[in-house]
Amino acid sequence: MTEQEIDVYYRTVLDLASLAGKVVIEGFSITKRVETKSGAADLVTEFDQRVEEILIKSLREKFPTHKFIGEESAAAGVKTEFGNDPTWIIDPIDGTTNFVHGFPFVAISIALAINKEVVIGVVYNPVLDKLYSAVRGKGAFRNGRPIKCSGQTDLALSQVAGEYGSSREPNIIEAKCQNLRVIIGKVHSIRAVGSAAINLCMVAEGSCDAYFEYGIHIWDYAAGDLIAREAGAYTCDPSGGPLNLLHRCILCTATKELAQQISPLLTHMKTSHFLLVVICTIALFSTVHGATDAECRKQSNTDCGACLKISGCAFCKSSKICFLYSTIDYINNNCSTSDTQVETCVGNFRVWIIIVCVLAGIVLIAVLITLWCFCRKCKKRRIRKEERRQEIDDQRMEERRAAAEVRTTDRNRVADQIRMKYGILKANDTATDYARMN
Repeated sequence: MTEQEIDVYYRTVLDLASLAGKVVIEGFSITKRVETKSGAADLVTEFDQRVEEILIKSLREKFPTHKFIGEESAAAGVKTEFGNDPTWIIDPIDGTTNFVHGFPFVAISIALAINKEVVIGVVYNPVLDKLYSAVRGKGAFRNGRPIKCSGQTDLALSQVAGEYGSSREPNIIEAKCQNLRVIIGKVHSIRAVGSAAINLCMVAEGSCDAYFEYGIHIWDYAAGDLIAREAGAYTCDPSGGPLNLLHRCILCTATKELAQQISPLLTHMKTSHFLLVVICTIALFSTVHGATDAECRKQSNTDCGACLKISGCAFCKSSKICFLYSTIDYINNNCSTSDTQVETCVGNFRVWIIIVCVLAGIVLIAVLITLWCFCRKCKKRRIRKEERRQEIDDQRMEERRAAAEVRTTDRNRVADQIRMKYGILKANDTATDYARMN
C-alpha cells in the first residue's frame, strides 16, 4: 500500500467524518428512539444505525474491495472478519449512553487496518467540534494541530481515566470496582467520560495520563489506539503484554514507566488463560496416542516387527492383523491376550509416562496460578498495611505539629507578656533594673 493511497483514504475519511458529524448533531438535542442490545445499559439509537450506514455505503462506493467491521452491523448479525485485507473498523457513535442523555462526550470512531495493522485513525466529537486524527508514522492531530501526551512517569501525579462499561454482571462490576478502588488511592484523580475513543484521545492530548478498560470491542479503540501511540503514548494489554485489538482490553499511558506501575495493581485473570491450558492439554493428549488405526493397518499383516515399530500398534498372531492397541480395537479384532503382541513394557509404559507428565504439568500450572494469586493478595495486603501505617504516622506527625504550634503559641504569649511588662517598667523607671521584672 503506497503513501499516496493512504493519503487518499485519509482525506476521504476526514470528509466522511464531517458529514456523519452533522447527523450526530441533528440527533443530539432531540428525543431518540432507544433500543437495547446485550443488556439494559447497552443502548443503540436510530442515529447509530444511520451514521454507520452513511459511512459504510460511502466507503464501499469509493473502495469496493475493502472489508468492514461495524458495531451495529455486528450487533445485527452481519458476519465480520479481521483479516489482512484493507478493513474499515467503525463505531458510528462511541458513547451512545452519553448521546441519549445529552452528555457531550460522544465520538465517531473510524480506523483503517491493513494486514491487521491500523494505519489511519479518526475520532470526531461533533458536539464539541474536536477532530482527532492520525496516520501511522506521521503524528497525531487535533483540529489540524499536532498533539503530544503529557510524558508523565509518576503514578502519584497522574490523572487516570477508567470506565465501568455496559455489563451489569455482578462479578464483572466487582472486578472493575476493585481495580478503581486500588487505583484511586495512588493517583491524583480518576475520570470516566463514557467513551473509550475519547479517553484515548485525552491521553493523546495530555489531559489524562493513563486509561485502562476491559470488555470493550475492536471498534471502540482501534482508531484511538493509533492516535494515542502517534502522540507518543504507550499502549499494551493491561497484563503488560503486547496489545491485541481482539482481546477486548487496553492499558494506555503517557509513558511505559507509568504502565509498569499500573499493570501490577490491576486484576486481570482471564478465562482465556484457562482455555489455553485446556487446548494445550487436548493437543498433548492427541499427540500422546501416537498412530491411528489406519496407519497400523497399513503395515504388513505378516510382519510383526514392522507392526510393532509403530508406536501404539499391536499384532495379533492368530489372525495376522496389525491394529491400534486400545480396548475397542482389541475387542473388535477378537484377539486373545495370548495371541496379542504389543510393546507393553516399553510402548505403553512410555505413553503412560507422558500422560502422567502432562497431568503433572497441569497440576503444576494450577499450583503456580494459585501461588501467583496468593502472592498478589499478600502484596495487596502488605500495601494496604503500609498505607495504614503511613496514615498512622501522618496522623502522629500532624498531632506533633499541632502540639508544637500550641507550644509556640504559648511561648509567644509569654514573651509578649514579658515584653509588655518590661515596657511598662521602663516607662516608670528610666534606669534598667532587670531584678524588678521578677
